[in-house]
Parts: sequence; structure tokens; C-alpha cells
Amino acid sequence: MKLHFKASLLLVTFLVSGCTNTPEYHLNDGILISNATIISASEDENIRSFEGHILIEADSIVYSGKELPKIKGSYKTINATGKFVIPGLIDSHVHVGHTITLKDEHYETRPELVKSYNEQLPKSYLYFGFTSLIDLDLNENTRNRFQKAAIKPDLYSTSRGVRYFDGYGPGLFPEHLRLKYFPRWIYDQSQLTSIPKDTDLSEHTIPAVVEQTIKDNAIGLKTYYEKGFGGVFDWPVPSDSLLVNLVNEAHQNNLPVVLHATSSDAYKKGLQANVDIFGHGLWHWEGSKLNPNPPDEIKSIYEEIRAKEKYVQSSMRVILGEYDTYTWSLINHPDIKHVLQNDFIKWLKSEEGRWSQEELIALYNSVIKDSTQSKEKYLKTFNERVIRTTKLAYDNGVRLILGSDSPAQEGIGNVPGLNGFLEIEALSEAGVDNKTIFLASTIRNARAFNLQHSLGSIKNGKRANMLILNQNPLLDVKAYNTIATVIVSGISYNREQLSATYNSQ
Repeated sequence: MKLHFKASLLLVTFLVSGCTNTPEYHLNDGILISNATIISASEDENIRSFEGHILIEADSIVYSGKELPKIKGSYKTINATGKFVIPGLIDSHVHVGHTITLKDEHYETRPELVKSYNEQLPKSYLYFGFTSLIDLDLNENTRNRFQKAAIKPDLYSTSRGVRYFDGYGPGLFPEHLRLKYFPRWIYDQSQLTSIPKDTDLSEHTIPAVVEQTIKDNAIGLKTYYEKGFGGVFDWPVPSDSLLVNLVNEAHQNNLPVVLHATSSDAYKKGLQANVDIFGHGLWHWEGSKLNPNPPDEIKSIYEEIRAKEKYVQSSMRVILGEYDTYTWSLINHPDIKHVLQNDFIKWLKSEEGRWSQEELIALYNSVIKDSTQSKEKYLKTFNERVIRTTKLAYDNGVRLILGSDSPAQEGIGNVPGLNGFLEIEALSEAGVDNKTIFLASTIRNARAFNLQHSLGSIKNGKRANMLILNQNPLLDVKAYNTIATVIVSGISYNREQLSATYNSQ
């Protein structure tokens, strides 16, 4: 428990004397949250709810309990009577360097939109209660820009994703750009003839890429097994031995491994390699693309995931958000004004700003040759797939954690902050119970990335990241959109301060 020195002496005196009086805390510019219903979970996922009080000093919780402690010094009081205090939410799959609906060329032709988006981005996550983010492919420039923001969530990362040469990611770009955009990759011997001759291959061995990841203060390692989104593309994938050796090297360095996987084949490869976290839901399998029903092998995969105690980020919004880009329907969401500034929303409503919708429609028209069915039917089928496979994972005891993949694509479907809340709603609509959603967004997410010592629950000594809600999230997930106060690193903000509308008022 992190206490001021004077408070520590008083507590020692209290313990030695056997006195039953409440210890006295001497705060320096602290916060007392009083008369709250405190909801938190232990590391064994036992959720406790009680009426009590919380003391915060600097960026740490120094007390949480039923009794009102004795306090001296300087502090402010937040009266939380009738309100609910929960740990700050964790989104463990974000990409804070991706800018929705803006191409590289727009960074020169539309710099004001880039500036608008990036200024609001950290506050958008906080507006929806995400006080901790884990970026699964973060570069140094993006980190530096994000950390300069005055108001921001805690940001962790797996550093740059470890790609497969010519595979998913590099395979999307011309050869002269692949090494520039994706500097961290590994290869199989069969690819040697394809790799530029002036490449220093010593930087792309498994020990080398793991060492680079560690030097970046990463809390895990992300890699990929993606053949092409169910046949839309055709990319090479790493050999079994390469993937196994990468995971083993990461584990030897205490790094949990996240695998980008969206197919039954990729999930099986991940289980074989002993990865820790599956970074997406399972949406692709053999057979008709208009069949929403998971085959029997999916249940077997989930049973093995449960038995091996792996984690799954269902990231439902990747698929549901693609539908929202295809239809451009999210532009009408009532909360979009809180996470995107007005000039950016105007851009999204313009013909120029809808380029990503046009490109997505063109992609579906080129890939789906079936003239007897509408393209929307295929989209809706995959929406149904992600709902059914998420429910199947939940029913089979898979440890779900919240990862929204914001933004997953260049369209409007994965707006930062709002997308995390939509992910929570989607989990609920898929049949995941409120308790599991609470755990997936807090302590379970922290445990998956070995952050439970500082995040995920309201406990003495942990970071002072928490939310004050007007409603109980264990009764209705809509409570996550009734935030009154966000506290991040011990600093409290009224929710309206975090809205994109705040500076325009």
C-alpha cells in the first residue's frame, strides 16, 4: 500500500498498539471518493460490491474500504452517493496511429483534419472510460505523439508486430514500400530468393526480433497467421516450426504472445504453437460464405482453448464495423459528436470523405461474383457468424477479453472510444453476461498481459484509474455510457471535458 511517510508511521503505531481506531492518512492534493458503491474483482475473478470510500494520492489508490478513514492535508472530495465506482476499462487491441478515412496523401492535402483527429483521439478513448490501452503494432513516432497529449489514457504496447515476409501486411504493399512500413519481420529459408540482397538478415532472426521488442519496453509480442481473410487474398504464412520457435523465444523472455488469427486453420496453428491470446474472433472456415453456422470443429477448438486457458479477443466490431462502413450508417450515431470534432464529421459526410466506403463496395463487387445474392447479404452473414462464434466461445468457457481493434480499417466503422463501447454492446447482444463483460474489460484483460499488479481492480497500491458511473454495469451494459467522472493516473475529469464538443462550447 502506497502511503505518505507520516501515514505509514501512524499505521505502524496503530498496528503495534493494537488500537482499533481507523488509521490517519495525510494527503497532499489527494482525492476522497465518498459514499460510493464500489464494484471490483479480485485476481481470481470474484466480483465484490460494497458501499465505501476511496482515497487517491498522486497516481495511486492508498485506501479503499467500507469505513470512512481519518484524513488530514489537502484533498478534494467527490460525493458519489447513488453512483458506482469501477476500475477504468482496458481496451487491449487498439492502433492509435491509424487515422480513419484519411489516406497518406491527406496528411499533406488535409493537415487540418489530421490535426483535429489526433488532438481528440486520446480524449475519445477516455470519454468512453478506456483509461488503459494496449496498442498491438505501435511505432516510436506514434508513441511520442500520443504521449505529448495533456489528457490521455495509459498506453502500453507490444511494439511493432512481427510480420512474415511477403505475408499479411507486407503483401498489401509494393515491394519498395514493404520494408519501410513493416521493419520487423521473420522469414523461412524458402523465401531467401525473394528478399532484397542488401537486407541484413541478422536483424530478422527470431532472437533478434524478440530482442528488438524487449528494447521497446513491450508488454507482449504480436505476430500473424493470415492467409487472406477467407480467400479474398492469397498470402504466404509462416511454417509451423517458425511460429513455434517465435512463441518459445517470446515465452523465454516473459512476453505473452498475441496471434492475429481469424480462421479455424489459424486458430489450430496458434494452439499448436502455444500462443497466449487470439487477437480476433473466429470468422472464416471452409464452405459456403452464406452459411452463418459454425461447423463442429469450431466447438472443439474452443474446448481446447478453454482447457489450455488461453484468451480470446472476439473483436466483433472488426466485422460489424465493416458493415457500418459499407452502409456508412455510423455517421448517424448520436455519440459520434463526442469522439470526432465537427470538422471531421463534416468531412465524413462529404463525397470526398466517403472514399473508403466506395473502395469497400468495389472490393465486394470484385470478390463476390454471385449475381443472385446482394453484397449486403454476405456482410450480414458474416455479422451473424461473429455473433454466433462469440456466443459459442462464451458457452464453452473461453476466457474472453475486450479488444476492439480500433480502428480496424480505414472506414467509419471503428471510431476510437465509441468503438470500444459498441464492442461491449455487441458482446451483450451476442449473449455474453454482464459479469463476464465486466471481467473482460478489467481484471481479466490486465491478467492476460501481466498487468494485474497495477491495473484491473480497485485495490490499495494500484494505479488510480477508475470510473464513476450513474448506473450499475452488472445490471445493464448501457451503464458504461453513463459515466459521470473519469479518473486516470489520479486526475479526475468530468466526462463533458473529454467530449469533442467541449472546446466548441
